[in-house]
Amino acid sequence: MDVADYDLGSDGETVAVWSVTEDGSPDQVLASVTPSSQSGTLSPFLASAIDTNQTLVAAVHSGDPTADNVLAADTAAITIETVPASVTFNDQIINDRFVDVASFSLGNNGQTLAIWSVTEDGSPGQVLGSVTLTAVSGTKSLGTSPYVRTNQTLAATIHSGEPTAANILAVDTADIAVDLNPSVGGNPPARTIDGDRLLEDITGDGSADLFDALSYYNNRNTDAIQNNPTQFDFDRDGDTGDLFDALALWNEISG
Repeated sequence: MDVADYDLGSDGETVAVWSVTEDGSPDQVLASVTPSSQSGTLSPFLASAIDTNQTLVAAVHSGDPTADNVLAADTAAITIETVPASVTFNDQIINDRFVDVASFSLGNNGQTLAIWSVTEDGSPGQVLGSVTLTAVSGTKSLGTSPYVRTNQTLAATIHSGEPTAANILAVDTADIAVDLNPSVGGNPPARTIDGDRLLEDITGDGSADLFDALSYYNNRNTDAIQNNPTQFDFDRDGDTGDLFDALALWNEISG
C-alpha cells in the first residue's frame, strides 16, 4: 500500500500504518518506517497481508509508533482487489508420465496445482499429481502417479490448499493422447532430460543421476533397451545395451 504524502517536523519521527478499531481508534501497527527524508511518499511493507476491505490509518509519531504519540494522522478506505485464479491446460501427446500445464495464475488465494482424472460425467475423479507452487504464475510440468497409459481427458486445477473437489478455484480440461516411451525395469516410462531423442532418465522420476546409469546397465539386455536403439544408444555406435552405453550415459549425466 502507498502513503501518498508525509511531512516530518524533525529527524527521528516515524511513519506508521495502523489497523483501526470499530470506534476509529488505532489498533495494531501493520508497518512502520523512519524515513530518510523529511517529506515524500512511502510504500511500506505490511507485517501481515490484509485480505478484507477495511479502513487503515497512516500516522506520524515522535518516536516508536504508539497510540499516545501520534503527531498527525489520516485515514483511508482500503479495497482489496479480487484476482481470480486461472489455469490453461491444452490437448497434448505425452510419451512419459509428465503432462504440461500451459499456464497458471494463483490469484489471491491459490496455492496448489493438481492434475485429476475425469469421470464419465465430467466430475473430478482421482488426483494424479499435485504441487505447492512458489511462483504466482507460470508454466508447470507435473508427473502423474499412476502414470497415464490410455488416451483420456484430464483436468488441471488450482486449489487454495490440499487438492480436493470442494476447493477448486480454477479448472481446465485437456484431451491426452498417449504414446509412451519404453519402460525400463518396471519403472515409469523413461524420458529425455535435455530434449534430444535419447532417454537419459531411465527410471522415469524426472531427473538423471547415478541410479539411472545403474538401472540402464542392470537392464541392458531387456527388450525395452535392445529394441529401441535410437533412444538408448548413448555412445552412438549403432547398437545399444552394453557397458560403453552405460558409461556414456553416466558421463553425460555427470558432465
